[in-house]
Formats: sequence, C-alpha cells, structure tokens
Amino acid sequence: MIDAVYHSTCGGSTENCEDVWTNPLPYLRSVQCGYCASSPRYTETLSLGAAQVAEKLGVPPEELKLTVLESTPGGRIIKVSTGKETLRGLEFRQKLGLRSAKVTWLKGKDGYSFTSVGYGHGVGLCQYGAKGLALHGYNYRTILGHYYSGAEITETERRNK
Repeated sequence: MIDAVYHSTCGGSTENCEDVWTNPLPYLRSVQCGYCASSPRYTETLSLGAAQVAEKLGVPPEELKLTVLESTPGGRIIKVSTGKETLRGLEFRQKLGLRSAKVTWLKGKDGYSFTSVGYGHGVGLCQYGAKGLALHGYNYRTILGHYYSGAEITETERRNK
C-alpha cells in the first residue's frame, strides 16, 4: 500500500517528497508534467505590504530580508531565510498564504509582489496533470504509474463480513 498523496496543480513538475516533508519514499519522486497549464490556479500574484510580510513571518520589519537558501530543481523553495530565522518552503508558503512554494517575489518601495506557480505541495499526483493526460488518451494505469514512480497496481482480495 502506498500513501497516494496528490495536489491540484504542480506547475510543470512534481517534487521528491523529502524536499517538501522529511522522509524519502521511492514512489514519490519528481516527474515532469506538461499537462496542468490549463488549471485556473496555475499562477497567482499576491501583493503584500512589507509590514504585513514581517508580521506574518514573525520578523521585526527592520530585520526582514528574504533570501532563498535552497530550492528544488523544479523551483520550489526548500529553505528560505527571513533575516531572523530559516523556514522550510512549506511553512513559508503557509504563513504568507501562497498557493505554492514555487514562488518568486519582487520587493518594491512599499512591499512585496509574490508570484506562485502551481497550487498545493507538489508531491505525488497532479490533479490537473492527470486530467490532461486522460484527455490525451492515457489510461489510469499509465497516469498512476507516471505520478507514483515504480508503484505497482494489483488486485486485492475482497473479504465479505
């Protein structure tokens, strides 16, 4: 049995589970996904004032300095420095209310403009990607095999109680 995790929109590639959470699993590997660009949540830009960003991240405004320390090959943040502490990408995303940790930002005079690509944690099956693959004629076995690398689909015995 596998933990068949999924998300809405990967933004072009899924992630290795240990880059988002902690433990590696052999079937939750990063894969390319060229079928989710039709998602209405593929990209979003969110503007926040500098004071809002500092408050959400728990940093005094004068210490706020956002720096990506580590990111995945697919572009999601693994670790980011706030100027006060280091956060995992998932925590950074959640604190700021971003759709994804696959995010870039521009710092302006009064605040920040965050542009996120994708929606969700990015691990496992991409729902819009799976839909795109199905619309292109791929069957469920191929789709599941793509997103859950090396997992095998087998029949189970039913037990009547």
